[in-house]
Amino acid sequence: MNAIKRIFVVGYPGAGKDFFARELAKKLGWKFIDENFDLEIKIGKSIYEILGDDGVKKFNIMQSNVLSSLKDLENIVVTTDASIASSEDILKILSSEFVVYLKASTETQLSRMARNQPPFLISDLKEFVKKLHHDRDAAYEKSATFSIDTNDSDLDKHVLKTIKIVHQKNDYFEQNPVEDILVIFHKTTHKPIELNKKQSECLILLASGKSSKEIANIMHLSSRTIEDHINKLMEILGCSSSKELIALYYDQP
Repeated sequence: MNAIKRIFVVGYPGAGKDFFARELAKKLGWKFIDENFDLEIKIGKSIYEILGDDGVKKFNIMQSNVLSSLKDLENIVVTTDASIASSEDILKILSSEFVVYLKASTETQLSRMARNQPPFLISDLKEFVKKLHHDRDAAYEKSATFSIDTNDSDLDKHVLKTIKIVHQKNDYFEQNPVEDILVIFHKTTHKPIELNKKQSECLILLASGKSSKEIANIMHLSSRTIEDHINKLMEILGCSSSKELIALYYDQP
């Protein structure tokens, strides 16, 4: 896959998008770009209620044009407006990009927004936020390269985790072969499982975004052998899919 040169941060108000994106850009030495308007949460209505159908079309075209133009830039971290989850066209633009979805519960959002005291014009903020979750959570999950639960408020940890993923996806391990074996904690029993060298390298490459065919080329093995390695990893680590394997790898202490 191509090296990551752009990171788009999606999610709701109160999830920590601004702090996360600024810190991530700072630590990567990249440029931070704010494309987050937060009209809905400030006015207390959905984007359709605020602008109407014609207005939303124009607003989404504007956002689409801006985000499309950003795809010509490199080394940028971009915050996006919460309303993009309701636009298939915008999500399609982001489908080929590295997208981080910051998740937060309704209670966490309300607590954080109360501390910041924004100019809300909403009579029932909790119900409004819950409705946004109901309408958009699935779209966010589908659009994200990976998701981060920010309810623990440890955004510094999540920034470092994201940097690790970026480096790995930028073919880091293709130029730096695995020298040591990995010890991974089982998904359900949490017992440490020592992998052999080939299993370790296979898991690292899988977590870096490589396909089975790409892993096979790098490790000079057949695609079938790689599939066998992945199936064995799922078996010994208690995972039911490669997606669970990747999540387990990044959740290691």
